[in-house]
Amino acid sequence: MEYFEKIERILLKEMNLALGCTEPIAIALSSAKAVSYFGKNNIKVVNVYCSGSVLKNAHSVKVPNAKERCGIKYASALGISGGKSEYNLEVLKNINDEDIVFADKLVEENKILVNYAENVDNLFVQTSIEYLDGKKVSVVISSMHDHISLIKINDEVIFEDKLGVSDKFDYSILSIQNIYEFVNKIDFNKYRLIDEKIQKSIEVNVKIAEEGIKNQWGLNVGKSIQKLCNNDDIFSNAKALAAAGSDARMSGCSLPVMINSGSGNQGITLSIPVIYYSKRKNIDNDKLKRALLFSNLISIHQKQHIGKLSAFCGVVCSAASAACGIGYIHGLNYNQIEMIIINTLVSCGGMFCDGATPSCALKISTALDCAFTSLELASNNMVFKSNEGIVGINAETTIDNIGILASKEMKNVDDCILKTISK
Repeated sequence: MEYFEKIERILLKEMNLALGCTEPIAIALSSAKAVSYFGKNNIKVVNVYCSGSVLKNAHSVKVPNAKERCGIKYASALGISGGKSEYNLEVLKNINDEDIVFADKLVEENKILVNYAENVDNLFVQTSIEYLDGKKVSVVISSMHDHISLIKINDEVIFEDKLGVSDKFDYSILSIQNIYEFVNKIDFNKYRLIDEKIQKSIEVNVKIAEEGIKNQWGLNVGKSIQKLCNNDDIFSNAKALAAAGSDARMSGCSLPVMINSGSGNQGITLSIPVIYYSKRKNIDNDKLKRALLFSNLISIHQKQHIGKLSAFCGVVCSAASAACGIGYIHGLNYNQIEMIIINTLVSCGGMFCDGATPSCALKISTALDCAFTSLELASNNMVFKSNEGIVGINAETTIDNIGILASKEMKNVDDCILKTISK
């Protein structure tokens, strides 16, 4: 149990509150931090440099609290006009009408320039502001959406963090076996911060899912799914709620979510089905918290092999994790949990990410549908065999195989998608 503290550190780092899609929010955060040094007046030009994956994800998604405004320029402009870097990934939570007017002016006067940053970390944002009096400030975010790695004032480095996140946290400690033991043995009274994170995730993620069902957001994917299922269909209703949360989030809803591995959609996908299932089955709160802890950690484990951003749609991993959480509640054994992961990853693992868009909601539904079928198969000890396609000798090697495909071989897919959406 000596590794418990290491897992706790990872979990507390990877689970955070965020308002809006995390790529434009990372842009807003770097811009808000940069402008905090010399203010928002007398700006000559703002250059925003983004890696290809950030450009792709921030290209067309709506910015929260921005009254339908979307994209990279507005994310930066709003970070400058009214963002508060001390709020971290909720940097835009207090944006008001005056801030929007100021941001509009920055964009209309073409003072925000967007640039493609090559040969950088897959998650990379740099905001460089030049003022009319010659002052300059530059802030870099890399590795994680809220990890400020470099600050320059007038070309002088005043802060630098050369260590990447993986250098500070021992992710190698994560394995399905260690996670399984951790979840079974954790004392929530001892690990109060974990308990608070899990409880908060229930509160905020349910709230945005209910908002997505109640009101008009995006294409109303969640509401549409709900219309197709009856009240007794627990899994279809769980899909509807998860998709509805994404409907709202991708369309500029001002409610925060508890993200996982840098993604709000993944946080919603891995939590809402587990929460809804537990409610319908009258599962006690302790069991629910352990199931959510399991789901979150399994998702983090998978994503470490893939990376924060990829052409591989991350909700596939989160859907598998949600099914693992429900399987944990069911009392499935360790081998059956592995079966859920294998069945899900090798069947819908080809779904690609073409950026943060309203289509994310339907992708969540698709991935969960596959994951729930995989759960049923695993409950009956049915699993795809080793060496059938990319199936490894067990779940861990299957995760490795997916990681290689997603982080390395799909790089060309990401480049192709970026070229397509930039036309």
